[in-house]
Amino acid sequence: MSLLNRYYWGILGLVLATYGFSLFHAYVGEEANYTIMSMEMWQRQIFRSVVALGSVGGRPPLYNWVMIPVARLVGWSQVLLAARLVTLGATLGTALILGWWARSLWPGTGAGKLAGLLYLMTADVLFYRGWLAYADPLFAFFMVLSAFLLWSAVQRRSLLWLLLSLWVIFASYLTKVVTAYAYFGGIWLVLLSQRSPRAFLCSPRAMGIYVLGLLPMGLWLGTVGHQDPLQVTGQLADVSDKLLSPDALEPWLLKLGEFPLSILVGLLPSSLWVLRGMISQHSRGISWPLPVKILAGMALLNFFPYWIAPHSSPRYVLPEYGLVVWWQPII
Repeated sequence: MSLLNRYYWGILGLVLATYGFSLFHAYVGEEANYTIMSMEMWQRQIFRSVVALGSVGGRPPLYNWVMIPVARLVGWSQVLLAARLVTLGATLGTALILGWWARSLWPGTGAGKLAGLLYLMTADVLFYRGWLAYADPLFAFFMVLSAFLLWSAVQRRSLLWLLLSLWVIFASYLTKVVTAYAYFGGIWLVLLSQRSPRAFLCSPRAMGIYVLGLLPMGLWLGTVGHQDPLQVTGQLADVSDKLLSPDALEPWLLKLGEFPLSILVGLLPSSLWVLRGMISQHSRGISWPLPVKILAGMALLNFFPYWIAPHSSPRYVLPEYGLVVWWQPII
């Protein structure tokens, strides 16, 4: 980490320049999907559901909501740039949250600035997912922000922060898919394993906050879900198919070995630092601090369903990158 500390500003400048150049890359993969949706939504003035090639419904629209005003600002002819600016903003926002989180736990150590930088320079984020016009980075931004707010709510015994964490995870759902709530539940369960957080999270006042926090989701399902049932049923069917529909045993077994390896490669160079740190600490008989153990539990619990699912992609676990990367400076 001394190398990163010594050349921090130079490395950060190089990383940001790389993101800047990437914004003008040609269309990649399914990037046209979201850009076309946004153009159709604006043309038809339909905003509560996405519009794709004349068909209405099927996906939550928050990514498009953010993209549309940016596209109007830079011009609809540059809609791909607008979408990528939204993605890059979410990526930078995630790095800031991770840095803030690490700094709040280890003030005066430099962990904050290193955590943010390590996330930005992670290979899969820097060269691919951190700037592509997909909903995943914005989805991950809200999930990491929600986890930070939930963590802070426990530390501060703040019902307001607990409420904000629930509202932010609703924004994550509006960005992509209902599995945002499963992620939040995993974070909540790990915190519940500790006595002090459990007393706060299970208090009668916290129960009332849960009702208020889930109210936006209930209102959304009761209004838009009624008008656009595919947005609900389609998501549930898609999630269940990926979790419960293996094509064959051999490809699934192969995926069990390949998926963690692909994540480790995607986390380079950060994963090398973590492995080196773990080996070094083990050889010296040093145990992890409690916050690191809790974060590791959160990461593993939320990673497990995607690992065993017959159909999943590394981009689905983008929020996990943050949970792993930010505590690497401490190890």
